[in-house]
Amino acid sequence: MEIKRDHIFINQGDTIYTDILIKYKNGQVFVPGKDDSLEFIIYKAGKEFIKVSVDESLKVICQTDELSVGVYNWMVRIDVNGIKETPLKGILQVKGD
Repeated sequence: MEIKRDHIFINQGDTIYTDILIKYKNGQVFVPGKDDSLEFIIYKAGKEFIKVSVDESLKVICQTDELSVGVYNWMVRIDVNGIKETPLKGILQVKGD
């Protein structure tokens, strides 16, 4: 796996391991509370393929076995008090052997 800015490159069947860091303009780091949700989502053409909940450790462990070779999008979606935001997003490229 390789991450360059907002691009993630993986081989087919790899597991994505990464940390998420979201900073507010005042410099504080977002940590989800008990009523908040944080999700790492892989999608293509509006269809969600993988959705992984992320806890307060802010670590993403995402199996990608069901993805075929190709280009997908990824995003981190936050739901705080019913307000949904997408502060991080990018491209995921799955390469074959």
